Order: sequence, then C-alpha cells, then structure tokens
Amino acid sequence: MRNEAFFKRKYLDIHLTLGFHPHSVRADDKVVEEVYNIIKNNEKQIVAVGEIGLDIRDENLPRQKELFQRFISLSEELGKPIVVHGRGLERECYNIINNRVVSMYHCYSGDEKLAKELIENGHYISISTLICISPHHRDLVKNLDLENILVETGHDDVSTIRLVPRVSRPRQLPNTIPPRRCP
Repeated sequence: MRNEAFFKRKYLDIHLTLGFHPHSVRADDKVVEEVYNIIKNNEKQIVAVGEIGLDIRDENLPRQKELFQRFISLSEELGKPIVVHGRGLERECYNIINNRVVSMYHCYSGDEKLAKELIENGHYISISTLICISPHHRDLVKNLDLENILVETGHDDVSTIRLVPRVSRPRQLPNTIPPRRCP
C-alpha cells in the first residue's frame, strides 16, 4: 500500500474504498497513521472510507470507538461516505455517525426499525448471500424500500457453502438477488 502506483487504476469502473477495519484495532498507532495518511493523500482515487466501525466479537471496544470516530472525521473532512462494519453494534455505530456522513452498512444484520431509520435518513444497507439462508434477511428486504439496498457477496462467517463457494467473487452477486436460489 505504500506504493502510490497502487492507486493508478487500470480499470476505471472499479472504485476503491480504504479504511481501518475494527478487527485491526490491535495495530499500533504508526500503522493507523499510515492508513490515515494513505486515505488522505489519495482522496481523489477513493470513493469512500471503509470498512470502519465496531464489532461485538472484538474485546477492545473503546479502541474501536476511538478509531471509528477518527476515520468518520476524516471522511467528513474529505466529503466521502463511509462503509460501516457494525456486527452486533449497528445501532451504536449509527449513534456515533449521527448523520454526519452518508453511510453504507456492509452485510447489514440489524433490525428492521434501524434499517428503516437508516434509509429514511439517506443511508444504505447491503445484503449478502445470507438472504438465501436467513429468514431474518428475507423478511427485512421485503419490508424495506429497495432504493437504498445494495447487494454483495462478502460475508466472513456466512454458512452458505452449498450455495456459493467460501471465497466470495463478484460473479456470485446473482446468488444474492434471484429468489430461485433461495429456499
């Protein structure tokens, strides 16, 4: 990532997001600063800051919150939206964001009430292939305005191995969309 040529995009229809994932909170401040500066110094090549956020599975929540706030402030400064990782702490992420920036919740697993609130306030959620095995996700999508819902393949603990391979690839997006692939 230190090489500036990394950002010289060969394929103009591929857009970059860069952030500091909550699973990386144990990194020292030097690494955090390096990622921060890469984002700041390459803002024209980056369309959003993320994934950033909170994860209930990681024990260092105060550090997660500190870094989440820092990268939200950076996205505000740059005028960029954020990609939120909010596993188990979706509401807390939203309270921290407080509509300061537009957000897209990656692999949304929160409740319908928050999803509606996010969408009403101009934010986005993405749904993964979990929709194929999770009644919660299917019901959620049925009750929401589809304008602010994106689809994706990625989800690190999805157990849809019979539907899609373990490694997510863009060509698997159709597995998220058509009902014929879902029970």
